[in-house]
Amino acid sequence: MKYIFLTIGILVFFACKKEKIEPINKIDLNGKIKSITPQLGRKQEFIYNDTTGQLWRVEIFDFNSNDTLDGLTIERNTNKIFIYPDSGAISYVDYFDIIIDNEGLIKTFKSWFEGRSKNFITFNYTNKLNYFSDLGTTNGRYDRFKIIDGNYTSFIHQYTSDFGYPVKDTFSITYTNLPYNKYAPLQKLLIYQSEILDYLGYDDNYLFPQNKNLIDSIHINGERIYDFEYEFNSLNQLVKTYVTSNGGLQEYTIEYY
Repeated sequence: MKYIFLTIGILVFFACKKEKIEPINKIDLNGKIKSITPQLGRKQEFIYNDTTGQLWRVEIFDFNSNDTLDGLTIERNTNKIFIYPDSGAISYVDYFDIIIDNEGLIKTFKSWFEGRSKNFITFNYTNKLNYFSDLGTTNGRYDRFKIIDGNYTSFIHQYTSDFGYPVKDTFSITYTNLPYNKYAPLQKLLIYQSEILDYLGYDDNYLFPQNKNLIDSIHINGERIYDFEYEFNSLNQLVKTYVTSNGGLQEYTIEYY
């Protein structure tokens, strides 16, 4: 009998013992980009998922008042990414629907508006990369990519102008000796969709494998259009990017967690 009572006592003790709740370990965001502020533009601040460390929210602030103007939310589901802009943040887009492959490369990029989908970007990976966009005035096709020493040095952009005639632009790119940095703006080659592609790149989702080095200059049809300069802090973090174009100098300031 004593054995029976002892056994029951042990069972009651463990049944009544409170389960120890282990705290959820939050991802260390140290070193991730916190904000980027163009000198001539609106500050963008980045908020990450506590447990995955992936980008979850982009807040966009008014340049003068620092009030939140709009933003977008990023959600993930296996190999799909959904981007939901705040109302009015991006005209004629309710959300973006993006499919990535197992290596994180973007395969399709669609926009949805009022229940109708539109191919924003689609890709074909063959012996050369083909890129297509049918959104707004950037209609066209990018192809004939040339790679030297791990960097994309040239490609062709064919599209229809606002006046209805065909245009073919040849891009030529030179590079610095600095290693590629995913937080540097305007490094994704297809500069017309630069901001959203930059956001996806923060989580290592790209249109194609990225360059080995940071860009030094971009020429279009032989004319030097963009010149880049970079500034780093004592931790070797990129803190300033200077882009000189025909429109003048644009300075980007980058802050980190």
